[in-house]
Amino acid sequence: MAYNSRIRRAVVLFTGNPRVEERQKHLPARFLSTLHRELRSTIERMAGVDLVVASEDAGGFRVDCDGTTSRLVNGAEGGLAARVELAFNAAFAAGYDSVVVLAGDILGLRRETLEQSFERLEETDGSCVLGPSGDGGFYLAGLRSGTSFDWSSIPWRSSDVSIAFCASAVEAGLVVRIVERLDDVDSLADAVRLTDSLHPAFHELRRALRSLLSVGLHAIPARARIERCSRGMARQLRAPPAA
Repeated sequence: MAYNSRIRRAVVLFTGNPRVEERQKHLPARFLSTLHRELRSTIERMAGVDLVVASEDAGGFRVDCDGTTSRLVNGAEGGLAARVELAFNAAFAAGYDSVVVLAGDILGLRRETLEQSFERLEETDGSCVLGPSGDGGFYLAGLRSGTSFDWSSIPWRSSDVSIAFCASAVEAGLVVRIVERLDDVDSLADAVRLTDSLHPAFHELRRALRSLLSVGLHAIPARARIERCSRGMARQLRAPPAA
């Protein structure tokens, strides 16, 4: 894809704290860090697009952008809304014109999807981009510099996140552009299902994840393994958390 060289673009990859999230989601060690490496590689292969990393450490949430670190200290109010807002604001403050925030717990993201996200974001003034996930949330959102968006209006941890995003965007006078749907990993059951359904183009990633899952599943007693997978499936039926 040929980009307008006068427009600065960035993808903010949310990596969180992989070890903590793996414990919370009952995932094998290094599962999420393996996904992050794959996503980093996909982003870094894009010409004209910079990678910005948003993570969690002992001090709280941080966005490392263009040599500057922006932070939300532990205990700060706002939750996920404040984190997403800080990610966009940090990238815009660093001089980026088009910014896409990306969840770090997705499988099968193609470079073409990210390229399409920037294409649609820049089609017309007042555009925004959304990549929905199957549980009603989203894994990707994109805005242009100067765009006003009320992230606190989103009912996070519900099955209405994507709908609320679109409603807030329309209320702000934005045109919502949609890219392909991808499911995120909220449980061990999700990890097994999404790994097994990966497109053949991701055969190396699938092999690496299956190896991690094999080791992780064997380390869990059979009864507990069944219960965890069952809880994961039940959460899918009850519209699991959106982010």
